[in-house]
Formats: sequence, C-alpha cells, structure tokens
Amino acid sequence: MLPVKHSLAVRERSESLVVRVKTESGLSGYGEGTPRGYVTGESISENITFFKKSLIPMLAGHIFPDPLSLREFLDALSAQGGAHKNPSAVCALETALLDAAGKAWRQSVSEVLGFECKKGNLTYSAVVSMLSLDTFQTYLHMVKQREMKFLKLKVGNESDLVRLELARDVLGNDIDIRVDANCAWTADEAIQKIEEMKRYGISAVEQPVAKEDFKGLKKISESTDVPIIADESLCSVADARRLAEMKACEIFDIRLSKCGGFRNASKILEIGRKTGIRAMLGSHVGETGILSAAGRHFAQCFDDLVYIEGSFSSLLLKEDVIQENLVFGKGGIAPSLKGPGLGITVREDVLKLYAVQQITFQKL
Repeated sequence: MLPVKHSLAVRERSESLVVRVKTESGLSGYGEGTPRGYVTGESISENITFFKKSLIPMLAGHIFPDPLSLREFLDALSAQGGAHKNPSAVCALETALLDAAGKAWRQSVSEVLGFECKKGNLTYSAVVSMLSLDTFQTYLHMVKQREMKFLKLKVGNESDLVRLELARDVLGNDIDIRVDANCAWTADEAIQKIEEMKRYGISAVEQPVAKEDFKGLKKISESTDVPIIADESLCSVADARRLAEMKACEIFDIRLSKCGGFRNASKILEIGRKTGIRAMLGSHVGETGILSAAGRHFAQCFDDLVYIEGSFSSLLLKEDVIQENLVFGKGGIAPSLKGPGLGITVREDVLKLYAVQQITFQKL
C-alpha cells in the first residue's frame, strides 16, 4: 500500500477483519471491517474477542426466511452490548450476512436492505494526503489527468496554504476542493486557518478539532460560512444525535466500518435529514474491494450524499482480494453494482495469502 499521511497517522500497511459466512447450500458471503484505533479506539484483537464472546453466540440458531427477518436481526446486532466499541466487527459480520443472503435470494445487498437503488453512475472524490511538495505536485497532475470533479486535501501543517495555492494553480477553479484537518487544530486555530484558506475557494472543512471536542466543532460552525464536516467525532448513532442537537456541524462523514455497518449508517443519514445536516460517504484507508463494494451499495441508494470517497483499490493496495476492478474512471465516475449480494468475486487464494490469522466457527 502506498503511504497515506495525515495529522493523526501515517499508514504504509492496512489491517482488516474479513468475515466469511457460508450457507448450508455452500454459498459464501464476505464482509470487512477496518478498525482504526485513533478513530474508534478498537483493535483487531478486541474485535475478535467481541466476535467470539458476543456476536457468534447471538447468531447461533438463527434462520432467516426473508429479508425482513434479517434486517430485524441486524438491528439487534448493532444494539448488542459492546457493539459501539467494536463497530468494525459489527460491520464485517453484517456485510457478510447481507452478501450471503443476497446470493441465496438472488438480490443485491441494496435490495435485501429494502433500499431502492436510484443511481446509475456515481462520482467519487480524489484524496491527496500530506506529501513532499514534489510528490504532491505529481499527484495533482494525476488528479488533473483523471479529470476529477472533487478533491479532498489533507491539511494541518505549515505548508497548507502553499499546497492549496499549488492545487488551484494546477487544477484551476472548476474542481471542488475541500480540506481535512484530522483533528489538527484547536477551535480558535481552526477559525483563523479557515479564514486564510477561504481565498482558495474551499467547499468544506473536515474534522478541524479533536474528536471529543464537540463544543469546538459548534464554535467553528457558528464562526464561519464554510461547511464543517464531522468525521472522527461521528462514530455512532448516539454521536449523530448529539452533533445534531448541538448543531455542531453541517455535514456528517459516514463510514461503514467506523459507524458499525449499513443499518447504523442509514440511521445516521436519517438523523441528518431530519435536522438539516447533509451527509457524505467516507472510506477507510487501505480497505479492500469487499468494503469498497459495500460502500458503493450504500452510496447508490441515496441521491443526497454530497461527496463519495473510496474505491481506491489498486491505487493504494499492492493487490486487491477481489476479481473485479472497482477503481473509478475518468471524472471519478463508477457504475453501480447490481449483485447478487455485493456483486463481487473474492479471490480466496489472495485472501489466504495475506491472512495473518484464521478462525473457523463450525455450524451454529
């Protein structure tokens, strides 16, 4: 994986929890979670413990005759004690169940969830992390070559304005540029920084302050006309309710693994709709095609997402674990996925090659 750097971390490798659910008829469904301790406080080892002690016993003995029964189970799954501390584990199991059920019922994940797939093509954003100026300029030219319409820049150091000026010089004024500080500033610093960045036509600022600083987010939102996006501060339905009640942001950054899967993500989206907070779909650095496919199914069900991220696959990973190429094309355009299930083919040989640990649970 190519290094990705921002204010909270530098990632040169990725860790994922991949779950396979096998039906009695031999169909396999796959799900993925990507625990990021600096965001949700969870870890792979904690996810596995929670999986063994809570999720597997809960799944034991369940039969799902129809989509409604599965959706009801998924709601109970996300409400399980400890689920809020292990959203990646919940996301991985939920997605694997949806994938397996979709294959069994010959429906897409979107259809199993009861969502109407309204989109044809989707438009993804480019994301450029903190790089040396020479490398940064190279990436900007890649963004220009791909004719991307949306770009997110990682910010939070002394070269922010230089990078923004360079981005506008290379890409012009037609591209939508937003910035992501990944908790880099205090509220007062953020207000000053945003005012300085406005000259470059930024469309939004993501997570300017520490994840627990909801009051800081609110202060910034009240002090600027640039929309503020909550990301690290938004890891659960409870977080969404609190942010909405405080009017602390203008946009929710929903990420499936961070938020605990499809059902929680859709609830967060609905909270935003009822309170006038828009939503975007974020992605997880280093996610495989399994989670990217899940994100695309979510995104293609909702026309009101202001930004969509993800589907980087081979742009970041040395090798993906799925057969299909989900990388977006020119302009960030990517087609919707039809299913059945996630509509992807997992390469078992590649998955086993990169697996560090394998745990098998027999028929429940």
